[in-house]
Amino acid sequence: MAAVNIGDVVQLNSGGPSMTVQSTGKDPDNTDILLATCQWFSGELKDQVSSATFPQRSLVALPQPD
Repeated sequence: MAAVNIGDVVQLNSGGPSMTVQSTGKDPDNTDILLATCQWFSGELKDQVSSATFPQRSLVALPQPD
């Protein structure tokens, strides 16, 4: 995937929930690796917000309605 931008809706290549990109940056230990911090709704009622940072190459953009 090309570099992601803040606000993009993405998903892990392996599947999972739709996530919104909150920030992007480089791995401080390896600046060749681009990272994206994402947030998504979780929990049984989807009433909790979860957050994690992933390598951008592990994400795929989800199509958005116009």
